Amino acid sequence: MKKLISLLSIMSIIFVTGCTIKDAYLLHADVESQFVQPPLHLSNENQDESVKLNVHISGLTKHTSEGIISKYNDNRYTDSLYNGKNFKWKSPSLNAGLDVDIKISRTFSFFGGLSYAGDDKSDGVGGNFGIGFRGGNSTSHFRLDIGANLQSTYYSAFYYADAEFLPWALDFSFVALEENKKTNVNPFVSLTFNTSHNDWFANPFIQVSYLQQNLFKVKVGGGLALNDVYLESDISILNIKPGLSFVLGNNYFLSAGASMQFLLGVKDSNKDLFITPFVQMNFGL
Repeated sequence: MKKLISLLSIMSIIFVTGCTIKDAYLLHADVESQFVQPPLHLSNENQDESVKLNVHISGLTKHTSEGIISKYNDNRYTDSLYNGKNFKWKSPSLNAGLDVDIKISRTFSFFGGLSYAGDDKSDGVGGNFGIGFRGGNSTSHFRLDIGANLQSTYYSAFYYADAEFLPWALDFSFVALEENKKTNVNPFVSLTFNTSHNDWFANPFIQVSYLQQNLFKVKVGGGLALNDVYLESDISILNIKPGLSFVLGNNYFLSAGASMQFLLGVKDSNKDLFITPFVQMNFGL
């Protein structure tokens, strides 16, 4: 214990004086956060609705993924310091949300919403905002949405770094652990097609979207390093969401389906396809 305290004291003196980071590798990262998804906006025959409310709930069949994510900005992977999978992502099994879509004109809308998917260490609070463009006729509709998700994420990142102690050009190495919660802004674009025949038992829909989700961003050496070297993970998600809608009344209908989420950018992943069943109530005001 005394040796550990002495080592920490020496490291503190070095960092207070100043150092530059020469190289850094992620050894292992644990992340708790939900998979972000764009809101699903479906159109119907009622063109007089100026505001739409969507309430949805969804659940994952399996919600843990492990793999290898790359080193900071030169896309190299972990070296001999760590030969196994260096990344684990745990997502809540259930999440719920409320979305509001406000029609500005016949073809243009603003939207926003809130979501919740709490887990052991992540509070799971999130949301979305953006703009939408719609087209089609009275029974066949398409919708283009461009926006961003706000998502609260917990991460624990353990890393190794090579550094130089200034001003004496003394080389040294260290390991460090950072645990933090942060809110990330994740952009997305989605295209949705649906029908709205009142005389049909059910109307099909499909949404295809592409998302970027930031999981963590760690500055190596914290605020004591004199240069900026970051270890971070940005995951791309291709989301395909087919389903059916059932008319329940003049101003509301029920939608149900499954979201197929393909994770892109994780090497040697034990699972890169997640299927998320969902139901959504759509209200027109």
